[in-house]
Amino acid sequence: MEKRKPIFIIASMLVLLAALITLFDIVVGMSLSIEDTPKTGLDYIELFNTNRFLGFYNLDFINFLNTFVIFAYFIVIIIFILKRINGLKAITLLLITSGTVMLVINNGAFEMFRLSRDYFLSNSINDMQLILENADSLLERSSHGSISNFYGYFILSISNIFLAYLLFKEGFIRKTVSILGLVGYIVLSVYVILITFVFELTTPVMGLAAIGGILALFWQFHVVKSLLTISKSKS
Repeated sequence: MEKRKPIFIIASMLVLLAALITLFDIVVGMSLSIEDTPKTGLDYIELFNTNRFLGFYNLDFINFLNTFVIFAYFIVIIIFILKRINGLKAITLLLITSGTVMLVINNGAFEMFRLSRDYFLSNSINDMQLILENADSLLERSSHGSISNFYGYFILSISNIFLAYLLFKEGFIRKTVSILGLVGYIVLSVYVILITFVFELTTPVMGLAAIGGILALFWQFHVVKSLLTISKSKS
């Protein structure tokens, strides 16, 4: 039992890191005006030139980084803590893996940064026009609310719903907390659908994402607490 203690500590630290990154993302997002969100490739090219942080932020770079942390704690929890792999656990692993791969492939932050740099270094009108066309094309498949990004975010939300259920089913999380976590990730799934197929990026829609994010954060912090409590009991 003592040998498994570091696994619980590692898992709890990964979940905590993911929660803190999410909290940072929410705080930054709430401090920005929706009206100032870039709309075109040229907007992003100019933004990367004047404010690199906001350029990366608006192209979901924080979520891009957090995806790796979330993937890591999924692997540790499902394989090393929940142990025996049944059908639902295998499906959850498949979902988190495919969702992570899709998000990583479709994130355009680095590519847009490169295009911005090339644009301002270029002395050719033709080259600058080509860069603008590439930037607009990149934005269509990698901006927040794009079809390409939808699949990764939606699959990731579904995998979080499954993980919340698994931790409750195996007695790691209380029923009340589990319900809040499930509601949070369901709200985030609905948000991804709405922002992709129904609504433009507006304050009310972002408010929905904030509600889901806060509920998910509450669940994550409770998972951290539960894992640390179990690790102490194994000492």
